[in-house]
Amino acid sequence: MAKRQINHLTTTVVAKECDVSGSTVRNWIDCGISNGLNVVKLPAQKMGGRYHIQREDLEWFLEQCKTPTIIPRDAPTPTQRDRENARLNKELEDAGW
Repeated sequence: MAKRQINHLTTTVVAKECDVSGSTVRNWIDCGISNGLNVVKLPAQKMGGRYHIQREDLEWFLEQCKTPTIIPRDAPTPTQRDRENARLNKELEDAGW
């Protein structure tokens, strides 16, 4: 039976998946990490005193950390809708639109 993938992750789950401590994950959320050109923060929502991270945001964060990109310091963190729009725009461009 296939495992169901959970979309909302706690800092403990992220720490285990990334093989880091929970305090490192909280630092990623609060302070960010440098990718060589910018400081990238892990998007998270605080609910009931605990951080919750969407799997898509974790994947985005990890990709940004390994790929130096220029992100303006005041740029908002991409939302799921922003990423979906970018994906759809790329599909349209690839299709010649």
